[in-house]
Amino acid sequence: MTIPMILQVRPSLAQSSVYRNLSVLQSAGLVTRIALGDDHAHFELSEELTGEHHHHTVCTECGAVTPVTLADAIEAKLVKSLTAATEPARFRVTGHRLDVLGVCAACASA
Repeated sequence: MTIPMILQVRPSLAQSSVYRNLSVLQSAGLVTRIALGDDHAHFELSEELTGEHHHHTVCTECGAVTPVTLADAIEAKLVKSLTAATEPARFRVTGHRLDVLGVCAACASA
């Protein structure tokens, strides 16, 4: 959900209050921020709350964010690849997020 969506549902809220509350929720680990560039972001409930691990496609034209769930075998290969790639730096992988950038079908056909 984006800030404009929140404000549309609750027009009495001050935009600054929404930003402050989302920042607090993000700091508490309750929401995850998906950066869309140019100071735009999408927020969703954290994986810890939903128990659902997924990634996202992000349209670089309209900013649409769509969840994408990978098959278990592909997810395991991704974790193995990330672990191997970061091993030389002695970096211990504890999780990952993947946003795939591109153009959605609606924008591509416009």
